[in-house]
Amino acid sequence: MLNKDKHKRSPGAGRQRPFGSRTGLTNRPMLVWGILVGYCALVFVGSSISDVPRELSKIPDYVLHFIEYFIMGLLANVAFRTRPLSFRIGMASVIAALFCVAYAVSDEFHQFFVRGRYASLPDIGADLLGAAFAQITILLLAGLRTSRKRNKR
Repeated sequence: MLNKDKHKRSPGAGRQRPFGSRTGLTNRPMLVWGILVGYCALVFVGSSISDVPRELSKIPDYVLHFIEYFIMGLLANVAFRTRPLSFRIGMASVIAALFCVAYAVSDEFHQFFVRGRYASLPDIGADLLGAAFAQITILLLAGLRTSRKRNKR
């Protein structure tokens, strides 16, 4: 005789989550893209300031650019992996780096029109390095995570 209790489902079993089975930030596109757009707006506003505060002028310009675009690269990578785009991590890294470089060029073009500021190719280079280093960091961390999962099996 078949035990009916053995085959009962729990109350929530079989239900799909609203956006599928993925969880975390990659399943919250409005939040992730909102953070990226907000950060880009912050960079734009910062580039519009004619007089840089003294505290920031003590730090070399290329270091600030590197950090600024490292953060943007991290945010862009996560954004390009969210739904509906859902790029794989490698493709998201390439697109995120291209996005950051395009934004860096547009930012330097914007600075050309701000009094007391100027456009600079070395700044774009520092931006590119920051964005590229962010993508390399993400890919290395993803590789470590994958190798740990393989070792647990």
